[in-house]
Amino acid sequence: MLASCKLSHPIFFVSLKGAKLNPYPETHYFIQINNTGSDLLSKILKIPPSIVTVRDAIKRYGQKEWRSMLSFALTRNPYDRAVSLYGDYYYANKFKMLEKNISFLNFLNLTLKHQKKPYYDKPRLFQSQWEWLQNFEGELGVRDLGTYENFDTHVFTYLSMLGHDPFEHTIKPMREANPYRWQKYYEGTEGRIAAGLIRDFWCEDFDNLNYEG
Repeated sequence: MLASCKLSHPIFFVSLKGAKLNPYPETHYFIQINNTGSDLLSKILKIPPSIVTVRDAIKRYGQKEWRSMLSFALTRNPYDRAVSLYGDYYYANKFKMLEKNISFLNFLNLTLKHQKKPYYDKPRLFQSQWEWLQNFEGELGVRDLGTYENFDTHVFTYLSMLGHDPFEHTIKPMREANPYRWQKYYEGTEGRIAAGLIRDFWCEDFDNLNYEG
C-alpha cells in the first residue's frame, strides 16, 4: 500500500438534468465504470450508457433512497484497465494515435500525467475506479462489488438477483480490439515507468480495492 495517495484528478460532478439515469432507481443502480466489462452488463439490463458516479447519484436521489437501492459495480485490475483504455483509443485511431504510433507510455503521459488535449478528451474515463465509487464520507458507496477477473460469476449473480435468467445470455466480457495480453505493456524499462504512473495516479484503487501495486 502506498504511504500517501493524492487524487489523480480533481473530483467533479456531472449535471443530472436530463441525464439518462437508472430506469428503476427504487430497486437497483449500476455504476458503470469504463473499461471494466460494464458495457455488456448494461446492455443486458437495458440501461443506457452512463458516466454517473456514486456521488452524482447520491446528490440526485438523496442518501436515504440511495441506501435503499441495490447498488453495484464492476472493477478491474488497474494495470489491465489502463491497457484496455489505451486499446480503445489506439485501435480506433482516435486523434490519429495509430497513425502516429503513440506508445502506451506516451498515452499515459499525455492523459494521466499532463492531461493534454485532444487525447485527454473525457476526463471521467481517466478517473481512478475509487473516484467512481466513493461516497461523501470517502467510503465505498455501493452495496456490492464484482470484478472483471471473475466476470462470469459476478454477472451471473447480479442477473439472478435482478430477476433475469442468466442462462439466456452469453456472460463473458466483450472482445477488445487489443490482441495482446496486458502484462506485455509493463515489460522492460518503459513498462516499469508505465506501471509507476499507474500506481501514482490510480493509487486509490490499490489502496481501497485490494489490487496489488
